[in-house]
Amino acid sequence: MSSLNPAHDVRWHYCDVYLWEIDNSGSGWVATNCCTAFGGSRDMIRLDEDFEAWAEILCAYERKHDTGGEFADLSGFNWDSFNSKGLVLAKRLKRELGPDYHIQYSKCILDKEPHAQVWVSPEGDRVD
Repeated sequence: MSSLNPAHDVRWHYCDVYLWEIDNSGSGWVATNCCTAFGGSRDMIRLDEDFEAWAEILCAYERKHDTGGEFADLSGFNWDSFNSKGLVLAKRLKRELGPDYHIQYSKCILDKEPHAQVWVSPEGDRVD
């Protein structure tokens, strides 16, 4: 059995998609797009575009509901839909990278809903 590459956490973070490398000391920032982190295949470029479109959903909502303070009013934002789309993209990333990568999706830190939206790919397994 081959050893796994470092685990990565994917999440929305202040109007961008961030990939964090997860290790025993916590996590460290890797890149804001999949092509930078994992190479520029045609499928990875499409995935980047889809991640950017997903990130823009929340960015556009924030701009529309700007309160003039530090944070926008996100009380009416549809977190379930947003997280569902993020989960789909994280699973696509896992499929693209293959079984040697461990990917997890974490909900946005601005999501104050009580549900824990975290998905972790099975280590060494392909996700369908």
